[in-house]
Amino acid sequence: MDGLSNFATNLDLLLPSLVCKASSSGCENDSRGSGGDEVYGSLTCTENVSNPDRFYMVLTKMMNGLASAAAADPCRFATKAVHLDAFSNIYGLTQCTPTLSRVNCYRCLQEKTLAQRICCDSKVGGRIINLNCYSRHERYPFYDPRRSPTNNPTSSAPTGIKSKGMSG
Repeated sequence: MDGLSNFATNLDLLLPSLVCKASSSGCENDSRGSGGDEVYGSLTCTENVSNPDRFYMVLTKMMNGLASAAAADPCRFATKAVHLDAFSNIYGLTQCTPTLSRVNCYRCLQEKTLAQRICCDSKVGGRIINLNCYSRHERYPFYDPRRSPTNNPTSSAPTGIKSKGMSG
């Protein structure tokens, strides 16, 4: 295997490891590989929600929209706040490295959206970080909306890509 294949394999092995370990502890840092092929990742989940089904329906819809918006944005960045109920919002941020293609950015963020349901089950906040993309959601504003680029998270997925995830 060449270096790029080793790196890609290590990256593919890292996320399931983080999800498995963080599902019990709430957070985890891990790595796979060694030398130039080593991949690092971090995953954090925070407090529980009272209505997990409603929360994940709203969260998944928002994060899927953010994945599309970040993939379409030249800077590969998107933020959004949505109403969860009459008293609270969910804030989301997605980002990919600018060198990632639109399609690969979307795929990377979709994987993070699916992983959040597994790793952060019933948690109101979570972060999934890897080399190429970053996904975060919280029940409090953690970014300055005045400094965030304006994105339309309802934009469609990149051509030829079907959205993976829960419907909602």
